[in-house]
Amino acid sequence: MNFDILLQSALGAASRASEAILRVKSGGFDAWSKSDASPVTEADLASNEVLVSELASHGIPILSEEEKAVPYATRKNWTTYWLLDPLDGTKEFVKGLPEFTVNIALIHQGEPILGVIAIPEQHKVYYAANSQAFVADIEGEAVANPRGISPSNAERKLIVAASRSHLSPATSELIDEMASNYDEVEIVRAGSALKFCMIAEGTAHVYPRFTPCMEWDTAAAHAILRNVGLNICRMADGLPLEYNKESLLNPPFIAQ
Repeated sequence: MNFDILLQSALGAASRASEAILRVKSGGFDAWSKSDASPVTEADLASNEVLVSELASHGIPILSEEEKAVPYATRKNWTTYWLLDPLDGTKEFVKGLPEFTVNIALIHQGEPILGVIAIPEQHKVYYAANSQAFVADIEGEAVANPRGISPSNAERKLIVAASRSHLSPATSELIDEMASNYDEVEIVRAGSALKFCMIAEGTAHVYPRFTPCMEWDTAAAHAILRNVGLNICRMADGLPLEYNKESLLNPPFIAQ
């Protein structure tokens, strides 16, 4: 695999998907509920169409939140595949908040190795591969002005990223436990994969989550964090999240 070619393709796809989402947003849109009661909009579908059209040219299988489910009997044999969330943070999008993202990950032998997270409203994209991670500007369909990113260490002050939509009692309890080790704890609420981006660039230190989410919600971010020396690990045993499981549901985890 030529990772440079795959990364450039993913960046181009994310840029075009961002434009598609913003076009839908500016023109007004309808939202409805899927079978699992999660919201979906025309923007989710428009983004998915762009991503699948662009990435399919590489002949690598695609697993997307907005595509028909692929049976485990088929995908368990995949060595490498794209894992997509065409619009992460649909709840925020529907509410008119800017905290939604386009998430693209390349999974190889069960591990996320390449990640792209575009933030359409900010015209910004985070991406990582080959032990390097960057944030850059989205200018039309191009990516410009890349800047390297790296995490920071919490010393006296711990900054905790927390979901804007899901702050469970268990999460609150864990944050209280963490607070005993620091002079100060700040909680920053944000939607979608933005929380992981904050950790990767050092503006937050940890993101615990007990409420359900899917593999496509974490894969791109997991790749970015891995490439800056961090990880997303299961609460139960401290091992990294796994991908392409029979059930695509993530267990409770902590990103740091």
